[in-house]
Amino acid sequence: MKYLFVILSISTILSASTVELLPVDKEIIKNSFNENFDQAINQAEEQIRLNPYSPKYYYYQINAKVLQYSERIMALDHDKREEGREKINEELITYFEDIADKFEDNDLTTEDKFYYGAILGYLARMQGIDGSWWGAFSSGKEARNVMEEIIEKDPEFYDAYLLLGMTEYYADRLSGFVGIVASALGFSGDREKGLAYLNLAYDKGNLVFGQTALTLIEIYGRLEDNEHKSLKYFEGFLKHYPRNKRITNHYCHQLINTWNFKKVDSIIQNDENNIVENYVKARYYSGRGNSEAAVEYATKSLNEEKYTWRGVNNHARYLVVYNNWLMDKDDDVEKTKELLNDRYIDIFKTTVDNAETTRWLHELSILMANNKPVNVIEEYLNSKPKFSDTLDYNNQYNLLVGSYYLRNGKHAECEEYFNEVVQSNDERARYSAYKYLIDLYLQQETSKQKVDKLLAMIDVFDNDRLIYRSRDLKNKYSL
Repeated sequence: MKYLFVILSISTILSASTVELLPVDKEIIKNSFNENFDQAINQAEEQIRLNPYSPKYYYYQINAKVLQYSERIMALDHDKREEGREKINEELITYFEDIADKFEDNDLTTEDKFYYGAILGYLARMQGIDGSWWGAFSSGKEARNVMEEIIEKDPEFYDAYLLLGMTEYYADRLSGFVGIVASALGFSGDREKGLAYLNLAYDKGNLVFGQTALTLIEIYGRLEDNEHKSLKYFEGFLKHYPRNKRITNHYCHQLINTWNFKKVDSIIQNDENNIVENYVKARYYSGRGNSEAAVEYATKSLNEEKYTWRGVNNHARYLVVYNNWLMDKDDDVEKTKELLNDRYIDIFKTTVDNAETTRWLHELSILMANNKPVNVIEEYLNSKPKFSDTLDYNNQYNLLVGSYYLRNGKHAECEEYFNEVVQSNDERARYSAYKYLIDLYLQQETSKQKVDKLLAMIDVFDNDRLIYRSRDLKNKYSL
């Protein structure tokens, strides 16, 4: 639910034939999406002074403020972030309400209606983040009504489909108390319609390319955990806004997660503006088998831990300890392992207790990360040691080999590895296996019986990401 209104906003790439953009408009948008937030806000405020009766530059200013939101939170000390978040929420909600009220009863052109509806969308977003669900749905419904009026008047005003697509998609995911509130206000949704609207806005919208790309990144990359499908939208966004640090680093993480190490290497080597974060570099070099560089960049990341999330910092500490252990630097391991939290202490103990298996699996992953051909991988598999009875290592092995075969188009071979994992009691491993099987059955034709069996298991597993992602299987196999 916390993602429901995380990106409920409209913003612009602004190359529309129906809206004439001044050079200053393009500069504001460019600065906003390239994270030059203060400059964008100042430019918008100057235009507001010159055009006080138009919602256009209020919209540009609000767009920059919303995009700046995460940066403001991250600038706070860890212990003050929740309190600071509440204050920032209150500040933005009050301001957005004032601006929406300013234009509520005005006789607006179609273009200005669009900006007004977008401002209401921003208001709904902030109210949702703040947990003010009744206000969020009320504002969201009003924003949706504005966009529907625009579409009714001009069905080819494709930019309005962004907000309509978002309300369709996110409303389909509502449950519990929030779902009750939405239902009371007449909110209902349809995932497939929502995605169709969003892709229509992405492909044909003149005003909303940037935000549509961010929306689809959020949906595919997080809400449905479909990293492969999200890559298209990362690449489209960064083609226009290459200096957006947050999205560049998010993209690198997704590339690592999908074993696209060559692309990450290219981004790092061509990073003239120092956009790639040290933590990304640490993950990349650890995955590629360069333990010395992994320790170097993970240590640098920890020198900046005030500005990162605790989960990132905990994993960076583990990367330091683990890679020192791989290099047999026992003194450095002893110095740093005490900094691990309880979870990583347990993981590292298991690693040391099963050193032969761990090192063998690590080398297997390095071969895969370096794109070694199938015959090289299969030759290495012949040296597989006898695993202990620790089921986790069998799952790691099956997922590694199965995912490698899937990436290399060896569909018959990968399926048996994933089916081994779905029989285990490890929920995290089973989740990954279900995810891979969805990909497999979407890529190749299989029997409806197999798909039915998988869908039944996913239904019992009861994970929202998998449930919504698996709808593509239902559509493909007419189930």
